[in-house]
Amino acid sequence: MQDICQKLIVAATSTALGLATIGVNSVRAAIITPSVRASIQDQQIDGIIDSFNSSPFEGLLRRALPPARFVEDRAIVEFDLNTFAGQELLQSQLDFTLFSNNSGGDQIRLFDVILYSGNGTAELSDFSIAGTTVAQVRFLVSESPTRFNLDILSPVQSILDSGSNFVGVRLNPIGTRNFPTILGNSTLTATPISEPEPVPEPATVLGLATALGFGVLFNRGNSKKPKKTSDR
Repeated sequence: MQDICQKLIVAATSTALGLATIGVNSVRAAIITPSVRASIQDQQIDGIIDSFNSSPFEGLLRRALPPARFVEDRAIVEFDLNTFAGQELLQSQLDFTLFSNNSGGDQIRLFDVILYSGNGTAELSDFSIAGTTVAQVRFLVSESPTRFNLDILSPVQSILDSGSNFVGVRLNPIGTRNFPTILGNSTLTATPISEPEPVPEPATVLGLATALGFGVLFNRGNSKKPKKTSDR
């Protein structure tokens, strides 16, 4: 009988410990690659957006003014976050790499990083679509390629809350001699706050508590029994 009770105590304790973890939120990070990647050109920097740059220059970034030339190229990527529609995020991070494609011009190149609500399609209007500037990054030609990572939780959550499920990222080159740089290896990491697992029924908890209590009382009863002594 004692062995049975001890086994019951072990089983009940194990179950209770398992139940203690129920209700704790578990999270999984998803690393998302762009569904859209493009470079858009304003040939005269006159506000009339002219064209998309052809492959392999989908990530081209450039801004040059006379005496070099008149031209500006901005790079965009868009991420499909339909999986997270209606959810609250715990964390979101943007990672990308900048590569020098021409060692001339400014040796320190600056870029504004802008997040906007996308639609899963590259459009010329993405060149200047309104968005939120999340950072200005500094790229040294001598340190090419350089990897950047930015915390973008707040603007991404705002885009999701607005009902859009595509997060667009645009890099705007700054200056007058910001010669060709390439945006590549872009990823967006998103970690949702998951729903808690179901909590057990009160009757289940009561049954476990009863089993534990019974085991404790049984052990106390055994400890009070007089020990047998052998006759000498």
